[in-house]
Amino acid sequence: SGFIDSDRQAVVYADNSPEGEVFSTSEAAGSDEFHVYSGYYQEDRHFIDCIKQDTLPETHFGDAVKTMELVERIYQEVL
Repeated sequence: SGFIDSDRQAVVYADNSPEGEVFSTSEAAGSDEFHVYSGYYQEDRHFIDCIKQDTLPETHFGDAVKTMELVERIYQEVL
């Protein structure tokens, strides 16, 4: 399991170890630039590539609609 503070670090707990392995976000991303280690760079790069290639992003509004339809069905079953 792990704990992530996207502004600073991630702590990964493996093999039932109570002491986690600590990684700085910039270390994990391989860059000290905020737009890279904060995750926005990869997110934006993926979106731009999808536009250029005329493909859907991994997550898109259609997925959100399906999720909300599922939530509504579950909600109706409970009532």
